[in-house]
Amino acid sequence: MRVTAPIVAPHVHGYRNPFNLSSTTVLSFVIIVLNAQLFADTAANPMGIRGLQEGFYLILIIWSVLAIWTQQLNQGAVPKLDLLVLAMVVIPMLYGAVAANLVYGQPITFGLIEERRILAGLIYFPVATMLRRGWIDFERLQSMIAGSAAICALTAIGVAVDIIPALKETRTSEVFLRGEHIVVGANMIALAIPLLVARGKGHRSRLTLLLIGILVSALLFVVQSRQIMIGALIATVFVLRGARAMFVVSAAVAAFYLALLLVPAVRDTIELLFTLFAEITTNQYLTESWRGLAYNHVFQTFSAGEIWGHGALSPMWNEGFSREIGAYFFLADIGIAGSVFRYGLFGALLYAIYFIVQFRLIRQIPKKDYRTLLTGLVVLTIVTLPVAAPLEFRGFIAGLILAVSGHLVRESRT
Repeated sequence: MRVTAPIVAPHVHGYRNPFNLSSTTVLSFVIIVLNAQLFADTAANPMGIRGLQEGFYLILIIWSVLAIWTQQLNQGAVPKLDLLVLAMVVIPMLYGAVAANLVYGQPITFGLIEERRILAGLIYFPVATMLRRGWIDFERLQSMIAGSAAICALTAIGVAVDIIPALKETRTSEVFLRGEHIVVGANMIALAIPLLVARGKGHRSRLTLLLIGILVSALLFVVQSRQIMIGALIATVFVLRGARAMFVVSAAVAAFYLALLLVPAVRDTIELLFTLFAEITTNQYLTESWRGLAYNHVFQTFSAGEIWGHGALSPMWNEGFSREIGAYFFLADIGIAGSVFRYGLFGALLYAIYFIVQFRLIRQIPKKDYRTLLTGLVVLTIVTLPVAAPLEFRGFIAGLILAVSGHLVRESRT
């Protein structure tokens, strides 16, 4: 018999408390917040804490091992999806480390260290555990994702306006038109926007509208990442579809032009955004930007027959790619091209399996609204493929979506 934790003070004068203060719910929310990359030690995150992300990876490893072990003991078998997710993390990690050793002579240890970001995909196991054991349901999980995204957005805004002190200085690899580049949980913010919009179709509320406004403001005026904004917009339009989508797009365009006319500060930001987007289409960006140079190097190596992958070099070993290729070469910036460079043809096979499994799961979800929402979230990862590899650098999103998809399919069969 499955026993779920009680909800603390569920009704007070007709108001249902949205928070469950049980230990399992608190643990679930902490995991979701850590998964949002709030404190990830990246170049553009002023709230990054060195070593915290690696500590989180260790928690994910331990959780994954215990989840598989307990299922084997209690049920005599492990779900195929669990084993597949584990394989999609462990095998590429080993493959990349070995490839870097064979191609560049980098010690396996440094290769494994550089491949560590793919461990974020193991978020699948904590989320699957939360849903399977009834700690939370999908509705509560959506609220936690929205809440963690709001924390990231408010933190980014707070740092930008000097209300919240930064824990470290941010640094960028290129001269940005936008000046200081602040990124705090940007991908989770983008993920939460279509999620909240989808929930708002059924029950609009002032809180939902306020959260959407906060998240959109953070993306537009603080993060200003072109690819993330495009991905969030396309995913939102996909989730809405039809007349609602046309209304949202029209309203967004009208709001832009109104802001251009009435608010000087907003007008300056919007004009900067237009400049940033226009920059993408220039020949200079495609051929001379760091991303353009990195793409060109990948195409050259693949055209030369180097199709089995090069792995990834750690900056801790002989200055990494900076010494071997150039200071412009960052695999995190070139998305699926970086995957091909890192894993070669094996990378293409890896992503084929990932997307086939993900979409097959979504097709088996009986509830249409959930199918549409999850497809929209996957669309977000597809749109950002040119600049963000879902498995190597966005596993915290890919693993989350896989866990939810698998749960909804499993739930429909019980």
